[in-house]
Amino acid sequence: MTVDHGYIAAGGPNSQIDIKKVMDGEEVYSGQVGGIINNSLRIAKGPIGLLLFVCNNDETIKVFSLPSMEQYATLDFQESMNYSAVSHDCHWLVGVGDSASVYLYEATATGYRRTHEMKEYHDVGMCCAWDSKGVRFAAASQDGTTCVWDRRTCKPVHKFACGAPCRSVKFSAAPMDLMAFAEETDVVHLVDTRKWSQQQLLRVQGTTDMDISGVCFQPDATSLFVGLKDGIMRYDIDTVARRRFSEGSLI
Repeated sequence: MTVDHGYIAAGGPNSQIDIKKVMDGEEVYSGQVGGIINNSLRIAKGPIGLLLFVCNNDETIKVFSLPSMEQYATLDFQESMNYSAVSHDCHWLVGVGDSASVYLYEATATGYRRTHEMKEYHDVGMCCAWDSKGVRFAAASQDGTTCVWDRRTCKPVHKFACGAPCRSVKFSAAPMDLMAFAEETDVVHLVDTRKWSQQQLLRVQGTTDMDISGVCFQPDATSLFVGLKDGIMRYDIDTVARRRFSEGSLI
């Protein structure tokens, strides 16, 4: 499921997608978009308008125009695709799937063109994200690796290794300059992207292992939300300290 730019899109079995307007619940589209299982959905606004990005087990990322659902592009792979992320202006796309590869694409007049393929982990890719400037992107893997690359060189900026699978990664908006990535259970890493070596561990407390479904920042980066099986936890960011470029705790 994704909610953005006034629309909510949810995927179901057999490539089913339902799209509604957030304000009044008006149905925009309900139907199948081809393929097998939709693994992730993403809505983004680019030069040609709103686009819906659909990662599917049929080894594609399909791109549709909203609200018409006219198919704009299809990106073909050799493995099921689990997640995609686009830069703020939709000019760059990064995708990960059931391999150790991370794929970078650049927008063209007719769709997206692959420019690079990176490999910095050894298991399947679970998720990816762009920073607010569209310069750096991150991808997290089932083997516990989260790696950050610079788009201009496609070389790693920093790599984090955990003892558990990492399945969610997000960047905050500027000027907070933070990145969060979550392990499969119990632990969220909050990273200072000005230094990379500075990070704070947030341990989700519970009587048993707490499954983490995802993380995201509030649009103004004043809070971090952590999705759990039974609810959502909120952490407030120390925005005053971040604007002063101070040392110490990030939250």
